[in-house]
Amino acid sequence: MCTAQALLANIAGMYAIYHGPNGLKNIARRINLCAQIASTIFEHYGFNLVASAK
Repeated sequence: MCTAQALLANIAGMYAIYHGPNGLKNIARRINLCAQIASTIFEHYGFNLVASAK
């Protein structure tokens, strides 16, 4: 039987294997693009961001 942490680690490992290096890079690029879009929207509405998404 798996502990909760071991189960999460196994799922994360299988997720990485399933998507492969190029798939993980594409996911990271998509997340970064979404962060940049959110950053632009927040700055437009006057929020001061602690870190840059660019």
